[in-house]
Amino acid sequence: MLEQGYQIFWPAQDGQEFDFVAERDGVFEKVQVKSARWQKHTGAAYRGTREALTVNLRTGRAGSPRYHDGDWSVLAAVARDGRVWLVPWDTVKKHTELKLDYRGELLRLRGHQRRPKYDPNEWLVKGDSE
Repeated sequence: MLEQGYQIFWPAQDGQEFDFVAERDGVFEKVQVKSARWQKHTGAAYRGTREALTVNLRTGRAGSPRYHDGDWSVLAAVARDGRVWLVPWDTVKKHTELKLDYRGELLRLRGHQRRPKYDPNEWLVKGDSE
């Protein structure tokens, strides 16, 4: 975010629902940072070697939401290869996970291939796809 002209401020205490605050042009954003990891598609409906670069946004308890309106305004999703996506809260709050990239082949055995209703490339601010 520094490369995009933001100033970064760290909370004075632990236990906040956000990781840091970013400011640019007088606008302050609470930012939550999450890592993106490669996960294989599994289940009876899938065959193949396709993986999705995924950010998990739920807790371990029955998929309940971990975050609520006002906790933060931007998700910074970071992949091991250095790519960074800045995703607005209004998009994130509708999902329990975000798929940011794909690799490999996938055959969906039942029905047609479902595609996300968002384009992660709109949020990519650092790095190129692999």
